[in-house]
Amino acid sequence: MPLPLPLATARLVLRPFAEGDGDALFRMESDPEVKRFTGGPATRERSDALLRRFIEAHAATGLGALAVARADTGALVGLGGLHSTDAPGEHELFLGFARDAWGHGYAAEAARALVDAAFAHLGAQRVIGGVDPENERSARLVERIGMRRIGTRPNERSGRDELFYVIEREGSGG
Repeated sequence: MPLPLPLATARLVLRPFAEGDGDALFRMESDPEVKRFTGGPATRERSDALLRRFIEAHAATGLGALAVARADTGALVGLGGLHSTDAPGEHELFLGFARDAWGHGYAAEAARALVDAAFAHLGAQRVIGGVDPENERSARLVERIGMRRIGTRPNERSGRDELFYVIEREGSGG
């Protein structure tokens, strides 16, 4: 069952990406500080290809990256989403936010909405996530929303181990 979109929180709207999001996505994806732990800044060409992948993946599967926008202005402040994993009942959370959105609690608000939606609408029993060991802000974020660290795992993109987190559905026995 797909997520009922848009997802709305007190201050945010999580919705599928659209062609008009290209400039805002590029500003975020080309910022070296934003991309410090996730592969480095993107060129415009790479950012546009990413936008196309986001749009196509959502159309095909109903999952993947969602645009995270402020509810009051509609301004894109980040992205977040869920991917299915090979494990039944498991989805992986991912997030990325523009630098000017840091420190406002938007990432925690979006993450909580995505985790809640995974349990309520996707039948997830657990949601997992990986964090670069040097990314202390992200580690604090996932811990703040109730995820607990259960070890490390290899990150195929970076070639380094990352911290591995999980949150389980209440009553799932885990």
